[in-house]
Amino acid sequence: MDTRELIKRDKELHNLSLNIDNLPVQIMKEILQDLCRTLSVQDVTVLTSSVQKIAKCVACVPVLEQYISKIVRVLLSSDHAPNLVQISKAAPKRLFDQVIPVLKTWVIELDKVSTLSTFRAKVNVILKKRTIYVNLQKQQQQQQ
Repeated sequence: MDTRELIKRDKELHNLSLNIDNLPVQIMKEILQDLCRTLSVQDVTVLTSSVQKIAKCVACVPVLEQYISKIVRVLLSSDHAPNLVQISKAAPKRLFDQVIPVLKTWVIELDKVSTLSTFRAKVNVILKKRTIYVNLQKQQQQQQ
């Protein structure tokens, strides 16, 4: 750690007003062991970095909750997922299990729409050529 980080750390520790100077060594040792056991950490020196990773994950939880809520609201407001509305009323806990299957179904349907649109465009090109060909034949017959 550089000097700036050490100063910041000291300020944070001071603000916490921890009173660990009077704790018996045995209690501190047990706390460290319990933390390592809980986090499945075998080396005490990586305990701080492990807790920092967890803290970053926990900080992301509200953002993820909002994102998931938005997705669920979009699905529930759609006319294309009536089963989800029923599930949300009858068994709200099962709702999340159905989100992915509904999205997969939608992807399949969208792929079908894309395929049909491509097919339609090709048919339109063929029909336009036919119309031009028929018009040319009529013109040729009229000129004769």
